[in-house]
Amino acid sequence: MPKVAIIGAGIIGLKTAYDLKKKNVDVTLLESQKNPGGVIQSHTSDGFLSEAGPTSLDIGDPEIRAFLEEINLTDKITASNPRSKNRYVVHNDTLVAIPDSFTNFLKTPLLSPPGKFKLIKEPFVKRSKKNHEESLAEFIERRLGKEVLDAIVDPFVSGIYAGNPHTLSAKYAFPFLYEIEQADGSLLKGSIKKRNHKPFYASFKEGMYTLPQALAQELGTSLKLNAKILKITKKKDDWKLVWESKKTKHEATFDYLIGTVPAHKYPNLPFDKDTKSLFLPLSQIAYAPVTTLTLGFHKKDVKHPLDGRGFLIPSQDTHFKILGTLFNSTIFPNRAPKNYVNLTTFVGGSQHPDLAGLSITKLKALVMNDLEKLINVKGDPVFINKTFWPQAIPQYNVGYGHFFNLMESIEEQFPNFEIKGNFRTGIALQHCLKSKTRLLSTL
Repeated sequence: MPKVAIIGAGIIGLKTAYDLKKKNVDVTLLESQKNPGGVIQSHTSDGFLSEAGPTSLDIGDPEIRAFLEEINLTDKITASNPRSKNRYVVHNDTLVAIPDSFTNFLKTPLLSPPGKFKLIKEPFVKRSKKNHEESLAEFIERRLGKEVLDAIVDPFVSGIYAGNPHTLSAKYAFPFLYEIEQADGSLLKGSIKKRNHKPFYASFKEGMYTLPQALAQELGTSLKLNAKILKITKKKDDWKLVWESKKTKHEATFDYLIGTVPAHKYPNLPFDKDTKSLFLPLSQIAYAPVTTLTLGFHKKDVKHPLDGRGFLIPSQDTHFKILGTLFNSTIFPNRAPKNYVNLTTFVGGSQHPDLAGLSITKLKALVMNDLEKLINVKGDPVFINKTFWPQAIPQYNVGYGHFFNLMESIEEQFPNFEIKGNFRTGIALQHCLKSKTRLLSTL
């Protein structure tokens, strides 16, 4: 069995190490921080639970469900409240539920009669040529119309990527849409064929950090925290790593090396000069900055019923500065004490990158201003927690295939090296958990 080193104990690094260890591979997982999990962090204080990163996981996927059973997390799962079914977007300064069926699309005030007619004609729109790459905005406008793009898809993109549909690639950022069109010629036809899988979003009773915590326990001494890597040297057939932990230097030689750090961190890893230069183009991958601000309120001070998952705001709506807000205490239990509510608001993204770095005082004022207008918040928050991610989400922009080709080229030069990360696997948590290392197929 090969001896393997993995750099980065975010969720991909943890899951990759776990998969290899199951095969009795000698794995060393190196993490520079004191805690595993990367952006998956849960914070509890005064009965309020806030998440710094992902807030839920689709356990409707059989592979994900089986994995959670395998690491004994089934009894720690908490299902989302049926009352959180509604997903709102802001339309004319009012929260309007996104239609969840074709019939509701025909009734929604989000679209005009011509906009609805364009939607009905979707099955008759020709598929794009295979070699032509479109932005998501071009793709949606061509197939579903500009109204669907502006009123529904644009805020949806803010919620997933904190991105801009005019720069994101349909093919790479939303491959399932591109593949449905290529295979079925119609999004509506393809969606009907694929409706056997219904997402089932859940979390854990004590927050999402339960997941990386469980994987860390499974890995035991294979996981090295507070490990600062000092040197990475490519030998003829292996890799030599030197790292420091608790003021002690360690070094070891490995048959296989896997990197799972964010794209912008690869050029800063201590490779030798020639190897390091290969990674420099990865620093060109755009990332959107995002701040999450979780606020707790007396229930009586929020006049909106909060009967949904939350709301998102179209970028064309210049009345508001936030990207959207999750109704945490509606979605899952134990997110706020009795008679209180828990709300997480997202600020920044590709549309307003300068706002993500505001001080907590300015950020709170900005968020409170928008929440007062949209959900009639009257009182001051009794709880506040802020997390700022200067490079939060990779943007799969038009032309992103260039980066995929680059990563493949590096791996061709170093067959015993692998690049992994949400900038390659897709940004959804389930995509990260389902990504496989090439090494597994050879064992």
